[in-house]
Amino acid sequence: MLDFCATAKHGAWFRPILVTLATTGLRVGELIALRWEDIDFDANLIRIMDERYSGKKNKMKSARKVKGKRGRVIPLHPSLSETLNKLERHPDGGVFHGPKGGKLQAKTVLDIFKRNIRNKLKEEFPTNKGQVGFADGTIHSFRHYFVSEAFRQGATEAEVMDWVGHRESKMVHHYRHLRPDDSQSRMRKIDFLADDTGSSAD
Repeated sequence: MLDFCATAKHGAWFRPILVTLATTGLRVGELIALRWEDIDFDANLIRIMDERYSGKKNKMKSARKVKGKRGRVIPLHPSLSETLNKLERHPDGGVFHGPKGGKLQAKTVLDIFKRNIRNKLKEEFPTNKGQVGFADGTIHSFRHYFVSEAFRQGATEAEVMDWVGHRESKMVHHYRHLRPDDSQSRMRKIDFLADDTGSSAD
């Protein structure tokens, strides 16, 4: 998808959004609300803020809210840091803006992803009839991808729960999807038939 963005309509504008979603597991609403003040490039951290209890911001109707009422801190991936540092800084302090520079809406992100990215690529990644595949992908699929890859590459359950903002592990397990080749690799490393001396049983 990232390579495709080099030639797709709105691709150059959309690529930073894809990188952010894939490396943070953010919900689309959280991505839209992200501000430069939330990103600490020196400490390599992103702070997702829940401001529902801020009287001043509620009065100004600018309070940001996070699902579950739980703010969190996400490590800033090097690839994302590089991508964000190339973005134009707008006076309003928001990280992401619409294709023409205006306020970004969730519907814009969803529609452009579906129309200009997913639908243009779905023939390259065909799905068997009756199965769920590439053509069914949504923006939320990147949250699944983030959790799956984090687990696959060694992150602990506690770390992933903190990063995506879930208190219960069962929700994280809902997102977790191991690739078939990962399962096979792990299976090959398990010696089920070793006896007490460490040698394989016949």
